[in-house]
Amino acid sequence: MLKQLIERFVTPLRLMLWICLTSTVLMSVARADEVIQVQVKEPYIEFHSGPAGGFPVIHVAEKD
Repeated sequence: MLKQLIERFVTPLRLMLWICLTSTVLMSVARADEVIQVQVKEPYIEFHSGPAGGFPVIHVAEKD
């Protein structure tokens, strides 16, 4: 019974996953033409105590 239930839903789940992944890739390719300009106003770097911006800053260094 469990095997039939799994077989019944595996194909639709795979199809949904394939559609999501394909649409994500196509959207990222479509946006690859856009030009993004960045201007550095204050050249410095913040060192966080962890890998993301949510971690506290433990040191700030100015770029020479």
